[in-house]
Amino acid sequence: SREGLYAAALEDAYRGIRDAERNLDLAHLSPPDAIRHLVSFTLDYYHAHPSFVALVVAENQSGGRHIRDVHSMRRLNASIIDTIDEVLIRGRREGTFREGFDAIDLHMNIAALGWFQIANRHTFGYVFRRDLTARAQIERSRALITDMVLRYVCSGPPAPPQAAAAGVRRKPS
Repeated sequence: SREGLYAAALEDAYRGIRDAERNLDLAHLSPPDAIRHLVSFTLDYYHAHPSFVALVVAENQSGGRHIRDVHSMRRLNASIIDTIDEVLIRGRREGTFREGFDAIDLHMNIAALGWFQIANRHTFGYVFRRDLTARAQIERSRALITDMVLRYVCSGPPAPPQAAAAGVRRKPS
């Protein structure tokens, strides 16, 4: 059926991002660097897969009708929450991250900031004469969003990236 095909496409789209996130390997990074890496990855994924954003936006516009037919959806998406939770636990244990929010809160806000860049690129770009697809604008947005997220999670001023602090030049993503 058409609905079954759509539900399968929705499941496949979520599986794609969750599979890619499994390769993040955040455990060896400091908690602030892990968050930096997660934000960059997420924004890059959305830019590389605008059809993922469009599909999820369409599903939300339909009231989430088809996602309920994908019985594995909650289990499939638990992995990113577990990953973020591990980073938050380490950051809080070290005194780097504050309390008052959980992994779902953080995931939702990273997604919201990143999705806006994709879902609204044509309308926002036209109205404000800003090309949200231009490489320089993408880099600027990545830096701003990363800074916002770090200022939200950190208990004090965010630490500089470890690579920069050690004088190591970081390779562009």
